[in-house]
Amino acid sequence: MLLFFSAVSACKKDDNPAGSGTGGNSFTINGSGWNNVTYTVPSATPPGFPFNPFALGYFITEDSATAVLNVGVVNGSDSTKVQIAFQSKQTGTFQGNSTVVRVIQVSSRGRNFVGGRVPEGVVPNTTADLNVTRYEAVGGRIQGSYTGTLRELVGLSFGNETITITGNFDVQRLPDDFDDGDGDILQRRLFTHEK
Repeated sequence: MLLFFSAVSACKKDDNPAGSGTGGNSFTINGSGWNNVTYTVPSATPPGFPFNPFALGYFITEDSATAVLNVGVVNGSDSTKVQIAFQSKQTGTFQGNSTVVRVIQVSSRGRNFVGGRVPEGVVPNTTADLNVTRYEAVGGRIQGSYTGTLRELVGLSFGNETITITGNFDVQRLPDDFDDGDGDILQRRLFTHEK
């Protein structure tokens, strides 16, 4: 249904408060087995990498959308991936009745949760509120914060389980239509109405 990245993950604990919009990459999840669990994403580019694979963003011209990825780990094994997509290439607050298409997806513990506004409308009983505070040219930064209430995706439908998430992102903006060399990222579509 949504963009699924593949990435390895590792990170360290950090005191940056989630949702403060002050930079950094962290997020806190509550509900469905999470009890105020905070994940912190590594901020440094690993040796031998041209970019940080745990915190990146890029614009997809065919979708007119920005994709942001954060990958975090708690206690060395609880790997969680957060993907944020929004149809904009600028700063702004996108929440409530805003018509800007925006989605938050969490993949963790073999489960997927999603929420927000897709082209067909709002995912029932969910929210995805974004505040994009910085949106620079390629090579610069995309920064902001987000909150959401997400529903579990079970097969092709939604289950009854929900989570809430609050977080910050501060990622390097990679080239538009980013492709990491193996063709897998560019080929995936952000929104269900796309090819």
